[in-house]
Amino acid sequence: MGRPFFFAAGVAAALFTLGEQFIPPTLNYETPDPECELDVTPNKGAQKKVEHVLCNTLAFGSKNSALVLRRGQ
Repeated sequence: MGRPFFFAAGVAAALFTLGEQFIPPTLNYETPDPECELDVTPNKGAQKKVEHVLCNTLAFGSKNSALVLRRGQ
């Protein structure tokens, strides 16, 4: 099964995020870098308005893909 499964799992998580308007947590985020400003949801999820999500899948042999999904009406 391998990589297609991981891509499908990422798309499923993205669809969940769009449908539920819930950002999953950034796990194990403990010490922010003061020189790198990121909007993260450290260690627990949050309800936020989500219009777009980006799914990336990286694989061996440069078999990489990206998919942008937009929330429907």
